[in-house]
Amino acid sequence: MDLADIVDDELLQPLRGAIVADNLVATGQLRDSVKLEQQKTETKETVKVFAESYILELRDGEQYKNPVDIESIKIWIEAKGLEGILDPWAVLSTIKTEGTTWDKKGGSEKLKNVLNKENIQRIMNIAIAESTKKIKETKWLLR
Repeated sequence: MDLADIVDDELLQPLRGAIVADNLVATGQLRDSVKLEQQKTETKETVKVFAESYILELRDGEQYKNPVDIESIKIWIEAKGLEGILDPWAVLSTIKTEGTTWDKKGGSEKLKNVLNKENIQRIMNIAIAESTKKIKETKWLLR
């Protein structure tokens, strides 16, 4: 198993699952933004993880700090099938004055369970153990 497989299994899949479980999928933009980029050379393997920047604000319940623009709200209303029911400008005003539902809840616990220092360290430890195993296997084959 290479580093990209480990990161996909241990971080990306649980992260996408948390997004779906918390119903953060009106447009699918956040879920679809969760990706990785792998670079391999003879001596180094690098994996970078990407997601929409507002995922951390959702996690922490701090969307009010950088409210979305009116066009994003219109797209969200359309994706939710709430055209003619919700006024985009009223939604934006409410976000600015009261925050979002996630702000009021203190963020998403499911995202917090995936995106935290302890979980990232756990994933790094898995990757280190896997790399160490591969090195030992390589040494054995060279003898």
